[in-house]
Amino acid sequence: HAIALGLVEQPPAQPPAAQAVVLAVDGHEVTVAADHDSALADFTPGAYDAALVDLGLPGRSGHQLAGALRAADPALALVLITGWGRERELASVPPELADVTGMKPIDQPDLRGLLARAVALTAARRSGRTEA
Repeated sequence: HAIALGLVEQPPAQPPAAQAVVLAVDGHEVTVAADHDSALADFTPGAYDAALVDLGLPGRSGHQLAGALRAADPALALVLITGWGRERELASVPPELADVTGMKPIDQPDLRGLLARAVALTAARRSGRTEA
């Protein structure tokens, strides 16, 4: 299985592709999408173990993408992130979409931890367990 990586608007020194490389080195297959529409176009329900969604996506919001992913694959755990000074954005996410949340910038150990929690949650949901 793979970990889906939605657009992560990191500072120029750490673009989304850099996050994908780190996760690929960890043994994950990573799909990087630049926006809401390309993420949904590339998405296949059941093919991913987790999705990392930046709430500050260009065009349509990360909230909309999270909702569309949840509708397409209810078992998929969503990791929702946002940047400094935007804590209210995380607080505004409906609880049914906020499986795991984080604030940018996210260092590699924290990213790995967030995704590990999400992957465990997806596995639990798909096996019929209620908790990861």
